[in-house]
Amino acid sequence: VTVFTALCLGGVGWVFFLFRKTFSLSAWTAFLVGASVILTCSPFWLGMEVYLFQFHLVLACALAFSKHCGASGFVIGLLYMTRGEGSLLLPCLMTAVGATAFLEEERDRRKLLDPLIRMALGAACVAMVWTTYAYLTFGRITPNTLSAKQASMTFSSMTFFTKSMAFGKGWINGLQYRLHLWGDGFGVPHVLPWLFLFLTAVGFYDAVRHRRQWLVFVMYILVYIAGYSLLVV
Repeated sequence: VTVFTALCLGGVGWVFFLFRKTFSLSAWTAFLVGASVILTCSPFWLGMEVYLFQFHLVLACALAFSKHCGASGFVIGLLYMTRGEGSLLLPCLMTAVGATAFLEEERDRRKLLDPLIRMALGAACVAMVWTTYAYLTFGRITPNTLSAKQASMTFSSMTFFTKSMAFGKGWINGLQYRLHLWGDGFGVPHVLPWLFLFLTAVGFYDAVRHRRQWLVFVMYILVYIAGYSLLVV
């Protein structure tokens, strides 16, 4: 399992490199992006589903923007099977693909809807098989971990949960804490958080001006945080 997830992590880098034109990246930039993703991931988590999730997420986006929408939908179905929140990528990518076609002055309804329908059907092929199996086998289609997470948020006496019931707030607090720890290790506790925010702002500006397909990742993050916040997990 550890080797498989390590291959998935390496696969994320290869997706950025092989689909570099789709992501509007040069060969060197694609190499640096892929290497950055790989090097910033902790080997401590190898063996868990997080790297398989990352691989499916990036691959689904790459396939969608290279106009392989049916295959993209199929990968989104696999993403959903990896973690339930993977299903949130489907509306995000459908919105992005539809908006891109509209901005390219495509007004034919059939041509606008065709890639979206293919993406939805691709995802449905996987989701329906899994949903049927899960219901017949377990009697439910949502994992028990969802109920466990909601219960822990409701009844836990841990300070982290009692002070931050919303996932979004807890995630931001955790990010700030981790950045401060990272900065302390280099003797610059207040520089790296600001550098992170600065680079994030520069990246967002670049995406808006030159690489709008990257905005789908921003959209997914926002939907992801909002979804967990609404579920209070």
